[in-house]
Amino acid sequence: MKDFVFRPATPGDYESINRLKVQVHDYHFQHRPDYFNRSDQPLARSYFAGLLNSERYHVFVIETSEKILAYAITYIITYDSNPLVKEHERLYIEDICVNESNRNQGVGTRLFNELEAFCRTEQLSHIALDVWNFNERAIRFYNEMGMHPVIQRFEKRVG
Repeated sequence: MKDFVFRPATPGDYESINRLKVQVHDYHFQHRPDYFNRSDQPLARSYFAGLLNSERYHVFVIETSEKILAYAITYIITYDSNPLVKEHERLYIEDICVNESNRNQGVGTRLFNELEAFCRTEQLSHIALDVWNFNERAIRFYNEMGMHPVIQRFEKRVG
């Protein structure tokens, strides 16, 4: 097994991350063409640059000496204490992808474990994300990582 390196993303990672983002977006488009538009450029360069310059967002990659195998775009959510919710911070995974040809090789597990370590270092209490119900492979992976569903979103087409 190759050695995987976990590190923060840099501006030079844009093309590699965008290629992976195309895999994610194409999968979503295939399953929900009523919701997603087809796009060959789903990650705008300016948006990516803004993520890297943000104090709230953290973009990470897993790479080998040859290439980037996975990425995670995350941000920290702060909940202030109020009568209904306890004060806490959590890491929200906005977007995550392991290259299709590198799945089932421990890359995703390593990425997730590194995100957990980041949470411990930053004293974040939870990791959260949304996943489409059609993405059964991702749901299985998140369950294997110890995640569990806490909210369901419903929709009904009316037009």
